[in-house]
Amino acid sequence: MPDVTKTDLLRLSKRLDDNRNSIASIEASIVSGAVAGPQGEAGVGVPEGGSTGQVLKKASGDDFDTEWGNVEFGNLDGGTPTSVYGGTVAIDGGSV
Repeated sequence: MPDVTKTDLLRLSKRLDDNRNSIASIEASIVSGAVAGPQGEAGVGVPEGGSTGQVLKKASGDDFDTEWGNVEFGNLDGGTPTSVYGGTVAIDGGSV
């Protein structure tokens, strides 16, 4: 086995520290979402406006035709919503 000097150990220790720092930096970037992918082409985007509680929904069957609006409850499985309270929808005595 070759003789290992103190200088060799210090160099190895520095390389290990550098690798640990690089790995920690990569992990932090991934966790924070800072790793960016390639820029995509410009698109239609999300229309301005909307109020708290509103959702972005389709305005028609056309592609990219969206608008801000309130959530509307319609006929769900043949039942009629009778009330909305605390995030629960009552349908003909049952709840979802």
